[in-house]
Amino acid sequence: MNAVSIGSSPAEPSSSAIPQTCLRGQLQRPHHKIAIGNPVAAQIALNSVAIGYWAVFWFMNGLDKFLNRSDIGWINWYGKDRSEQFGEYFDRLDLAPGAIDGLLAFTGLWEFLVALPLIAALAAILTRPNAALTQSLMYWGYVLTGLTLIGFSAFDVVAGDRAELREHGLYLALMFVCCLWCKQQAQAESH
Repeated sequence: MNAVSIGSSPAEPSSSAIPQTCLRGQLQRPHHKIAIGNPVAAQIALNSVAIGYWAVFWFMNGLDKFLNRSDIGWINWYGKDRSEQFGEYFDRLDLAPGAIDGLLAFTGLWEFLVALPLIAALAAILTRPNAALTQSLMYWGYVLTGLTLIGFSAFDVVAGDRAELREHGLYLALMFVCCLWCKQQAQAESH
């Protein structure tokens, strides 16, 4: 006859070894000591830099559509005047130049939209680096970045601007590197 022991076995941790919050059904987030040389801290820092880069990239590009060639008080925002560039595109494509301002405003608003999940992911990674919400926001930011750069590249081909096409292709390659780096960290944390 096989006997079943109700006590704890050596293979199972005793209830005193399990934090009380886990016994009450609350999960604890692992605490990683942020110290020089800690690989988890290094990965969090690099993820923060990658996500921060793209958040600033899209936010500032969005602002540039509205503020270029403006004195905003404490700084003279020079930026890039896309009106002349798009004027040439519209002329080549035989489109009415009256739509340029609307297109640039839409593009600026779209770029703000792309920046939002990245800004939220950066805030989340700095406060809760292992949260599923952080990963979700980060990947939505990267998906929107990829779709935007693909759309910009398609427009570059139609407008015949190879320099902008190379630039957007380079940004897309950089985005893939950042996304793969973040995925690698997420996989390392799950193991």
